[in-house]
Amino acid sequence: MKDFKERIIADILKLVAIKSFTDDREGIIECQTAVCEMATDLGFLCSYHGDVLVIEPRGKDGKPEL
Repeated sequence: MKDFKERIIADILKLVAIKSFTDDREGIIECQTAVCEMATDLGFLCSYHGDVLVIEPRGKDGKPEL
């Protein structure tokens, strides 16, 4: 549990270090990419729909549940 807590803190620090202001397209993409990597490591599926990042839980068959 301690390792997971440290991972959560490290992930939060990584995200808040990214400059992703409303008009900073590159920063927003960098932030979305980091979030997607974190979610994928936790077993979620990521997809992009236009500029929107969608994160879904993976079902037992490996496909999105929602």
